[in-house]
Amino acid sequence: MGKIRGNAAGSIRIGRLLRGIFFVALAAGLAAGFAAVLCINGMGSDWMRGFFGRKETFAPSGQVFGNPLMGYAPCAWQEEVSEDVSLLYVDITWRELEPEEGVFDWESIERENQLERWRKEGKHLVLRFLCDLPGEERHMDIPDWLYEKIQEKGSWYDMEYGCGFSPDYGDETLLRCHEKAVEAMGEYLGRDGFVSYVELGSLGHWGEWHVNYHAGIKRLPSEPIREQYVKPWLDAFPHAKLLMRRPFTHAKRYGLGLYNDMTGAEDSTEEWLGWIADGGGYSQTGEKDALAPMPDFWKTSPAGGEFTSSIPMKEMLETNLEETLRLIERSHLTFLGPKTAEKTYPKGYEAVLSRMGYRIRISSAQLKRKGNQTMLILDWENEGAAPFYQDWPVMVYVESGDGGTAEQKEIQLALPDLVPGQKIRTETVLDSVELTGFWKNGWRIRRAETVGRWLEAGDGMEAGDGAGTGIGASSHAGAVICIGILDPMTGKPAVRLDMQAQQREGRTVLFSRPSVQNGRGFRTHSSQTD
Repeated sequence: MGKIRGNAAGSIRIGRLLRGIFFVALAAGLAAGFAAVLCINGMGSDWMRGFFGRKETFAPSGQVFGNPLMGYAPCAWQEEVSEDVSLLYVDITWRELEPEEGVFDWESIERENQLERWRKEGKHLVLRFLCDLPGEERHMDIPDWLYEKIQEKGSWYDMEYGCGFSPDYGDETLLRCHEKAVEAMGEYLGRDGFVSYVELGSLGHWGEWHVNYHAGIKRLPSEPIREQYVKPWLDAFPHAKLLMRRPFTHAKRYGLGLYNDMTGAEDSTEEWLGWIADGGGYSQTGEKDALAPMPDFWKTSPAGGEFTSSIPMKEMLETNLEETLRLIERSHLTFLGPKTAEKTYPKGYEAVLSRMGYRIRISSAQLKRKGNQTMLILDWENEGAAPFYQDWPVMVYVESGDGGTAEQKEIQLALPDLVPGQKIRTETVLDSVELTGFWKNGWRIRRAETVGRWLEAGDGMEAGDGAGTGIGASSHAGAVICIGILDPMTGKPAVRLDMQAQQREGRTVLFSRPSVQNGRGFRTHSSQTD
């Protein structure tokens, strides 16, 4: 009997186990079938999102605004600039820079161009160095000591451009002194990204690499000598993007940008675009292949310049606005200055600004569970005219409602790779965010390192519902996940993303604190929900 009872008991246990497995499998199958039916009938999407994570889509903002390293670049000496301005233009003549050999007058340059002010305000500079700035009266833009040192080699002129002195740019002494001057500028201005763009001047009237040789002025030197006016800048300003007036072969060799000081003038701009497309000869020296085709240069290096002074602003910004915009779009311009659009013509001013530079946004954001981790998946787009050319850090922040930061982490995204038309997806593990709820789509902050204790912001938390955490309602009520792009010069978020989302101290909010609305456990700031 004992054996029979033992065998019977074992059979019963095995039978129960088999029935249990059967019913568990049956329940799982029914659940899967039920979920499939719900999905087929357009139902149950919230339930599925609650398990797999929620995807939010963000439309473009539709607004016109300035941003770092792009837009208008008025003269740095102006006392007032628009809120959309983040670039200032500084030109320095050699005479201003080095009144005595080896003595550099930074105090006067700082004061005249308000450099301390612009640093504090987090703005950046476009720099151009000049040896010849035509004016109304006879003058020199190189210092007297240099004029004597090169034994007065050059050409005094008084012509339609104005009056001035054009030095002999092929003189070896001038070349050696120029290298030292560039080195000094680099030591003072080139180490922290404050100077973001350098328009390679030095040669020619206004630093535009041309002279009016028809007026008897000595022509510019050949390519090997001209390149010696380029190389010193590469080492002196390692954090800046360098631009040239024409697509010279050394511009292509070193991957430089280009600038057009005749923006708005159709014939001159078409000629400039023709140089870029086809290369060709250089009339200043008679060289046949001095210019190299660089049709895609803008994908890695910037285009800049300024509006022409030869056409009235009303004509460029009102009468022929569409033509102006067409030329700007074809040029892939990132900035214009020091001659910028005038706010007297608001429609044209905003239209030109909206056509320049980058327009970066996150088109979709998703919090998704991957194993035991929470993954932030972002789809990035650039719908502007040009890339963002600096590799600034892109950060994600998880903030608690009391102002603390539970987590900050760099997103693996190289901004220069985000060429217009290109889409990039990033995936970042958030250690401090926990997806909560099988039936709800919620998230909570696991810990806040800034306060050194566990901080919860879970599903359905109401005011005062911080039991067990020691944190009041104000600590979790405003918890957010947001994005910031850091300016290395200031260490602060600086770039506004072009998307319909809340902006918060330079950061763009993707998800905000959990709420009980619709039982979904969190609130977002998106334009549309999948």
